[in-house]
Amino acid sequence: MALGFDCADDFSSSFLHVPDDIKTQTINKALSLLDNDMNNFEKLGIVSDNMLLFCAGFLLEASKRFQIVLAGGTQMAACLLIADKLKEDVLMRVKHDNITLATTQWVAQDKNSDIAHILEQLSYAPHAVYTTFSFANTQIPILKKYDEGEAKEGVGAGASLAYAVQSNIQNQELLEQIEYLIYSM
Repeated sequence: MALGFDCADDFSSSFLHVPDDIKTQTINKALSLLDNDMNNFEKLGIVSDNMLLFCAGFLLEASKRFQIVLAGGTQMAACLLIADKLKEDVLMRVKHDNITLATTQWVAQDKNSDIAHILEQLSYAPHAVYTTFSFANTQIPILKKYDEGEAKEGVGAGASLAYAVQSNIQNQELLEQIEYLIYSM
């Protein structure tokens, strides 16, 4: 929002019941610290997570030579927005055909966010994928929380699941391996 994007209600939360009031108050307080004379870097230095700035800079340079997979949901979509906006400030281009955003159905279909709307604001059509993996048949109750909307992504779940799909690993087989790993801990 500090960079002029229309994304106030687009970001997901790992909570089932999103604390919208707290989120709105935090955003408004952060945005109140900005003024129109600030450049994009100054604005981001006040309101952004430093990881997003690093990731955006990484994308600008690394995408020129390498295939990049952003493993995550709306946070990685925000990284794409920042890189897209900063490209003019640093006179660089994102080689967007080298970038894939890989996320989960839990993010893509989250009723409390809109990752598609975030991505529509880019100056290009991004390559984004999401998997349809489900924990519906798990024997581990805490994993069912994903399908119930309590968790949506985490530690590269989208990219990990996309890799499994690309490797032709079926939902049940992957589910059994995940459960095996958890039970063997």
